[in-house]
Amino acid sequence: MYTVGSLLPIDGVDPGSTLLVVGPPMTGKRALALELLAQGFDDGGVAVVSTDQSAAEIRTALAGYAGRPGAELPLGVVDCVGDSRGSERLEPLDSRVSSPADLTGIGMELTTLLERLYANTPGHLRLGMLSLTTMSMYAAPDQVVRFLHVIANRISDADGLGLVVAHSDTMDPEHLQQLRTFVDGVVEVRESDGGSELRVRGLDGVTTDWIGFEVGNPTVEVAETPSLEATAAIQADTVPIDDSLRSIFDSIRAESPTLTVCNFDGDASEFAVIERYFDRHGVAVRQASMDVEHPRSIALLHHGDDLLASESVTALRGAIDIDAATDEGIGERQTSDLLTNLEQSVFGAEAADRPLLIDVSHTVELLANRVGNGRLHAGF
Repeated sequence: MYTVGSLLPIDGVDPGSTLLVVGPPMTGKRALALELLAQGFDDGGVAVVSTDQSAAEIRTALAGYAGRPGAELPLGVVDCVGDSRGSERLEPLDSRVSSPADLTGIGMELTTLLERLYANTPGHLRLGMLSLTTMSMYAAPDQVVRFLHVIANRISDADGLGLVVAHSDTMDPEHLQQLRTFVDGVVEVRESDGGSELRVRGLDGVTTDWIGFEVGNPTVEVAETPSLEATAAIQADTVPIDDSLRSIFDSIRAESPTLTVCNFDGDASEFAVIERYFDRHGVAVRQASMDVEHPRSIALLHHGDDLLASESVTALRGAIDIDAATDEGIGERQTSDLLTNLEQSVFGAEAADRPLLIDVSHTVELLANRVGNGRLHAGF
């Protein structure tokens, strides 16, 4: 029996069970799942698949809930954020997958992690999936459902405990109902006056009453505040701040690549669409004529004299899905070496449906909220 302390209104959870923790954003369900995972360090190991936070961030959060240094925990994280958070150092049990869409890669890394945890940490094993909502933004719903089915089977075979987090407000109801069919129980979370409530459904065919809950704040080591003298010494070694907003913009533009289309023989309207697409990425587009007959309509992405990638305009059009009338899903669109070499800080969503845009907006807001300071302006 897996203990849950006073977090859930049940005595415990049978080995081999998977719980879906579901509710609206900002109701504390992620923190609830993290604290339930942290309780597993007393009698076994913990594995986490993270689609929206780096391995270092997950390790820091769990260390806070466990009250122990992160490097000493029997913990492994499959980091699906990729390189967007920088090249943070991974602990021995951690691994990195390039994208939440790479379900095959996630499955392979998770299998390796579970085997290593079993070999080095006898006892119970808890597995957290944080979160299926982010994964559903990158992969098709039926793929996510099949992936959860496979993971739930592995948890059952290993007599482990699985905790899967999903947002009820941003996932299609039919998709959410499919996910419920592959888990043993559901922890539903909702807002209440001045806080949050939860109930447990499905375990032993019982539905508990709604109870208020409050997850404890993780203990985080706070670095000592440097003295004024130390702060001055640090500032003396830093690069001077630009004296105007315009100079900052100019420095950013200096680092941007250029797209040059050589020997273009298409319509002017076609070239204008390419210009609009790359303008959203801060990339200047220009035409050039070469003193040779071939090749025709070739796009060159370059930074000064350094060529980053090249591609025909026809292939480039297919990759960026210029035709707004297409019915292809995001996961089915063509990719290209040229766009891979483009630093994508802006994401287009032409012809996207409302639920996708809401998912994107909520994910941005959730990530910003975890930072804990600053100001966010989000919308679509």
